[in-house]
Amino acid sequence: MQQISTPELLVKHLYLETDSDERRQIGQQLTDDSEVADMFAQLSEAKQALDEDGGELPGTPVMENILRYSKNSFPATI
Repeated sequence: MQQISTPELLVKHLYLETDSDERRQIGQQLTDDSEVADMFAQLSEAKQALDEDGGELPGTPVMENILRYSKNSFPATI
């Protein structure tokens, strides 16, 4: 079975951005692997804390840096 318990994929799942196959696989791992379940619980708590904080939106320079990093680090896929 393919290992899919990367933090990035768990975050994607937390924000409801996974496809049906990923959701099924993650659901199985959350049931079978307590470490993955613990990691997901920690991510969920962090998301909830950030959502409750209601902090300010990042400024334009911060967003530009993130976009520049993303473009340089992750080549576009078609």
